[in-house]
Amino acid sequence: MYYSQFQQDKFLNENIFKGYKDGFFVDIGAYDGKTQGSNSLFFEELGWDGICVEPNPSLYNKLIKNRKCKCVDYAISNSQGEAQFLYIKEGINRPDTLGGLTEN
Repeated sequence: MYYSQFQQDKFLNENIFKGYKDGFFVDIGAYDGKTQGSNSLFFEELGWDGICVEPNPSLYNKLIKNRKCKCVDYAISNSQGEAQFLYIKEGINRPDTLGGLTEN
């Protein structure tokens, strides 16, 4: 079963990896690892190993329950160091997928 929102996992499996069963993935912004169109769950179920990255604390807590691979609660940036993460709580017209690093 494919999970990606726009069938990215299906495209990669059928056109690039063609059923390859010994791969490694890095899923940045993995959400809860299961819903909201996971780009890596199909490959994990196929036997791949990988890392899921999710900085949102509530989503990360769901991610570690839903996935077997290594999960880390970090944000990815093009610069080194630490920064504040702006966490936007879910609400009307505000999905819990919103958030990001603030400028220091």
